[in-house]
Amino acid sequence: QSSRKIESIVEEVKLMTENWISEVIIIAQDTTRYWTDIYKESKLMDLLGQIDNLKWDFKFRLLYMYPDNLTLSNIEKLKKFKKFIPYFDIPFQHISENILKKMARFYDKKHIFNLLDTIRSTFPESHIRTSFIVWFPGETQKDFEELKDFITKYEFDSVALFEYHDEPLAASSKLNDKISHEVAVARINELDKIINAVYDKKAKLDKWKIFTGYITWAEGKKILIRREIRAPEIDEMDKIKPENIITKKKELEIGDRVEYRV
Repeated sequence: QSSRKIESIVEEVKLMTENWISEVIIIAQDTTRYWTDIYKESKLMDLLGQIDNLKWDFKFRLLYMYPDNLTLSNIEKLKKFKKFIPYFDIPFQHISENILKKMARFYDKKHIFNLLDTIRSTFPESHIRTSFIVWFPGETQKDFEELKDFITKYEFDSVALFEYHDEPLAASSKLNDKISHEVAVARINELDKIINAVYDKKAKLDKWKIFTGYITWAEGKKILIRREIRAPEIDEMDKIKPENIITKKKELEIGDRVEYRV
């Protein structure tokens, strides 16, 4: 099925923002492939350019940007958009080239490193979310150690782990060297410890910093705020006390955009 035309999407965003929607999320099975079925090349940046030129006060974010179609020039273009939220949802799946080849991914770890280094240098205040498939057939201890080192080095803001399961029609179901359940569970537990240690480190560094976000829930002395850079219904929220809200307003309501200290 062909992609929706740029004009159609821009018109929908225009209608949303005219009705006071302050944040627009652009999502597809792979946003970086927008219109490749027609033009054999992505038209995502053309779409974003027109959205960014709309006059209303709003911001937009992208979800599901696959690394094989996300280029360094794309990142440079994203930097020029005034309304772009530097949220990078990129499912790397693994870092070992042995496993990436088995997964039939069209990128290598050099490309992954270049993407991450460019994002971090271009957007000092970015949020990088990724996902990995654990215990893919043939994943050796060496492959797993490489994945551990990768997660430790880059300290991602959000990580999702998925357990490999055979799918009848998938080519991977015919691969040999399946990982035992016991080994798989042990590897998941190891990665969880590393990821949680990264989260704890980031939380300590954020202590007393000032952020902007949206009030999502409040009761008594407890308030939940979604930090502006984080995605709704996906990322963790900040739990704060009312006195930590800096924005001065007589009555705060759910949905209010506020400055606050964590």
